[in-house]
Amino acid sequence: MHNFSLIETRGDAGKAVSMLLARLLEQNMVQAVIVPAAVPPSVLPMTRLLNNPADLDQTSPLAPVAGVSAATQAAKISRGPQEIKIAAVLRPCEIRALVELHKLNQAQLDNLLVIGLECPGRLENQDYIDLQDQNQDLDQRFYRDEDLQSRIAITCRSCIDFLPENAHLNICVLGLDLDQQAGIAWDEGPGADAARALELKPGQEPGERGRAVDSLRSQRESAREEVMSRSRETISSSSGLQSMIAHCLGCFNCQRACPVCFCRECVCSREAFEQNLEMLHTRAGRTGGIRLPAGMTMFHLTRLAHMAHACVGCGQCSSVCPIHIPVADIFRTVAAATQKELDYKAGRSPEEPIPHLNFSTEGDQ
Repeated sequence: MHNFSLIETRGDAGKAVSMLLARLLEQNMVQAVIVPAAVPPSVLPMTRLLNNPADLDQTSPLAPVAGVSAATQAAKISRGPQEIKIAAVLRPCEIRALVELHKLNQAQLDNLLVIGLECPGRLENQDYIDLQDQNQDLDQRFYRDEDLQSRIAITCRSCIDFLPENAHLNICVLGLDLDQQAGIAWDEGPGADAARALELKPGQEPGERGRAVDSLRSQRESAREEVMSRSRETISSSSGLQSMIAHCLGCFNCQRACPVCFCRECVCSREAFEQNLEMLHTRAGRTGGIRLPAGMTMFHLTRLAHMAHACVGCGQCSSVCPIHIPVADIFRTVAAATQKELDYKAGRSPEEPIPHLNFSTEGDQ
């Protein structure tokens, strides 16, 4: 983004950002805000829709956790009345998922002011809850405590797409002392309109930010290659893939948590996959017994076939697996190869057509 401004945080960057969101409401730039906030007695910030500036004081826009992918709720909300403008604070993977949903006619972008958050990573939900008991200022401390940052979700540790794209405003945290300052970046268009309403003045971007981004990307690229190499070797054979998913319980949590898996009538639903007793009885006789529920290997293969082009690497599928199958490693590895082959990146651009929906005939190029 071409414009950059520093805002004073006075020891609480989250509150400083919340105040900016409240001003967007006060200036009538938006009529509602989607932002993480905890509702007591829970300490876990979840996606909330707020339309009263006074309520923004209780939000946690920088909380290093994502209870669920906010892309799903942002997409649903965006399909409402287009005259209601909404600001949505989203992580990079959530923005990419929103873009994919938009291309599938599951979201509208025209009434959204997308506010991207630079993402050093997120803690798993239970880790966040446990750490919150020990650190009342966890949301602020996380950004200056390397030990806390080392505890981010496994998928985040090898994520190289931690900078928001396709946002109107970006909340910048990398390479900055958030006890003193946070950054806001924007381009022309709706982002510039919002920046003027917030009275942000373009200034010089600190040089340490570039060094911090480069250092983090280098670490993540090394970790990503290690994960991809290990996963490629394992899933290169059917027996290897079977070993990774052998403990699958058939709970379908991964499907439900995936922000780009949206079909109302899913071919992987238990009803569609269940086989009648006669078929199961025959198969059991041939194989010496059959595991129930049946079809779990086919479930994962079908999801891979459907979702490899659209996977944004958010890691929610692994986070919700009750027995910790590294579902995200499988999906990201297959997705990386698929998207490279198709010269496509999920969520890269709202104008980039989905490959298998972009038909052409020979001689019609």
